Amino acid sequence: MNTELTIHRSQDDPIRSGIYRIAGILIACAGVLWAMINISFIITYLINPVSFILTRVVTTLLQLLGQPVHQTGLSVSSPLVNLKITPACTGIYQIVVLSGGLVALSKTGKERTRGIIQGSMILMGINIFRITSIYYVALLIPEWVPFIHGVFWEGVMVLFVPLFWIYWNSKK
Repeated sequence: MNTELTIHRSQDDPIRSGIYRIAGILIACAGVLWAMINISFIITYLINPVSFILTRVVTTLLQLLGQPVHQTGLSVSSPLVNLKITPACTGIYQIVVLSGGLVALSKTGKERTRGIIQGSMILMGINIFRITSIYYVALLIPEWVPFIHGVFWEGVMVLFVPLFWIYWNSKK
């Protein structure tokens, strides 16, 4: 008795739909995030310079807004408020996650690159506004700083990534 085995895969088959490729890219992004948090070379040559530049931009913006601030290393300081821009404050982790999502599903290299650049610029703009607003909250209502910094703005930064990703992938 001779039997022939035939396998039919539907279009929803995870192998055909690329779910494994997407999962692999997102896992790779998690690895990059882990490296960014734990490898001193990356902290020294990527994250700390981004933190320094971000501190300079926020300090300059606050000075233009009339605040008596100055930059000391990675801190924005005034007589009443001192903000330290840590690696977690840079938005770079959100950029890595967004980049992974765009690489996983965008159709062309040009499309991926445009999405990563556009999303990164928007994230950095939001982040500059975030740090500036935290300065003013610390100045005017210091007891609200833990909520504004640790809940409200964390939520905005985290929610932006999937919202931008959905928007980008829904564009024709």
